[in-house]
Amino acid sequence: MLNAFNHPAFRQATSPLPTNRSVLNTRWGLGWLGFGGKVSQNGGVVVVKPLDAFRTRIYLAPLGLWLTLDSGKFDTVELNLATRTVRIGLAATTRFTSQARLRVEQPARVSGVGAYQVSGGRFESDRNAFSIRLGSSTTWLELSPVATATYSGLADAFSRDCLRRREVESGWYGGPRYGQHASSVPDR
Repeated sequence: MLNAFNHPAFRQATSPLPTNRSVLNTRWGLGWLGFGGKVSQNGGVVVVKPLDAFRTRIYLAPLGLWLTLDSGKFDTVELNLATRTVRIGLAATTRFTSQARLRVEQPARVSGVGAYQVSGGRFESDRNAFSIRLGSSTTWLELSPVATATYSGLADAFSRDCLRRREVESGWYGGPRYGQHASSVPDR
């Protein structure tokens, strides 16, 4: 599979790009790209092996999924393209780290991708992070989509309208700052 640092467009750099997170993305004509990690594909599963110094953050762009660890380290992250499940391998316990604390966020709103939840075990949730007891070898857990999101229909129209009103009232987009009225602000 294609590693972004081996692509001709990136060979011109004299030193690796500084990064403190791994990013997985796909581009037409280039395939899967991994920044701060090694990417391979085994059938319908894309495997990311973070190689950055910290190995505590990874962003899966096709899902808009932002995974961060407060403690512990990622060993491997696997994305099943058919089922859209994410399998996370956490590095083994160390003298200083007996459990990992995983945060799962979706800052991007990707069409057709719903919210994700941790499945395949009972994990305690404390301060918006899942506590996972680490083993002597790689500890695996799975994230699965709760429901597929569709961005059309009455609920979405209501959501867009609320967002537009909030933006206008705050002056962030349109509104008094631009000299526009709420009715003249275009829908996104």
